Amino acid sequence: MISDKSILSQGGGKVQPPPAAAKPDPNAVQNNWLAAHRGKSVTATLIFGDTLHGTLVANDVYTLLVQPADGGPSLLVFKSALAYLREADGPEVGR
Repeated sequence: MISDKSILSQGGGKVQPPPAAAKPDPNAVQNNWLAAHRGKSVTATLIFGDTLHGTLVANDVYTLLVQPADGGPSLLVFKSALAYLREADGPEVGR
């Protein structure tokens, strides 16, 4: 005869659900690109057409920190203001 204590010590006879599958990171492409270009020269084109040239210093969920190529003060750029971001020596993108 099996006692209740032995059943509980063996997991209590409860069926455990399988572990949840890891969901893919929806920001993986963005995060990988930014990580690969941190410390490198980039060109940021803003939604109003202005262009920034500088070194990508850091980033978080909402912003990029860019050190301008002209040596000016660091710029905190909101990602929502970006039309696109490219390598500084990359091809121009037309409108």
